Amino acid sequence: MWKRERAVPKDLIRQIDQARALYDDEQYERAEALIRALLPLCDDAVGSDHREAIGLRNVLGSVLYQQRELVGSALLHREAMELGIGSLGRNDRLTLSCAHNYAAALAVMGRTDESIEILRDTLRRRTRKLGAHHEETLLTSNTLGATLFSTGAIGPGIDLLRQAHARSSRLPAAHPLRHDIKNNLEIALRNSGPRW
Repeated sequence: MWKRERAVPKDLIRQIDQARALYDDEQYERAEALIRALLPLCDDAVGSDHREAIGLRNVLGSVLYQQRELVGSALLHREAMELGIGSLGRNDRLTLSCAHNYAAALAVMGRTDESIEILRDTLRRRTRKLGAHHEETLLTSNTLGATLFSTGAIGPGIDLLRQAHARSSRLPAAHPLRHDIKNNLEIALRNSGPRW
């Protein structure tokens, strides 16, 4: 049965926005300290399965990822993903963001089989929900393609990166994701020999 989400207090929303701004400004230590202080307040105010609480965990996981605290990052992203699945559903954009981030952390940790499985599922769901040319779909295509290539699945990795590169042409020329996809494709082609 559908239930109305509890409203997040305005002061808490303001502080959450401040924490996200610190993350965007790459002030990771300050962002981490603020989010760690806000998370229990948010859980108390609206519950850990509320969209804002899930999103806060996702951001904290990303903060830790940027600081190369990969185990902590993976744990937070997994927790956020599981809360999202239970509260918002598997196809919700926030749940899919948490899943993508969890898989990315796993890939960097060398847990590539788990990462690839989650990335494939996330790519299917994002493609179905958002379309193949959407920025979030392209992000997962890029990550999955690079991860496949790094594990020796050269053909599938390059194919996926080529598709992502072609689709990324709709993004602005200076868009960082467009640059990342192009860079990953060039690295893969340079390191795969003349056959590709």
